[in-house]
Amino acid sequence: MYRTRTINRVRSRKVLRVFGVAVPATVQEISVSVLLVLSFTVVNIFSYSSLYASARHNEMLKEQLVALKKENSSLEETKANMVNIKEIQNKAESLGFVHNNSVNYIK
Repeated sequence: MYRTRTINRVRSRKVLRVFGVAVPATVQEISVSVLLVLSFTVVNIFSYSSLYASARHNEMLKEQLVALKKENSSLEETKANMVNIKEIQNKAESLGFVHNNSVNYIK
């Protein structure tokens, strides 16, 4: 990872100059490690908040689904009652009863 240079047969580690200041290799390693940890932390925070928002949205959708199932059940019951009333009206008319607005069925 480090380039070495030989001056007068003495090997030394390459140093990085930042704004004219020599930064040793160990400081470079530490700063790169800290940056990696910070970047992973930021990514985890964003993904956690995204997952939390998705979970809240899913919970809200489940509550809406329960409410819609209840409404659907009552609508199916009303539909069944209307079908029964229609069958009764058809049966009454076939037996000769006539529907009158003031009196329901007269013969």
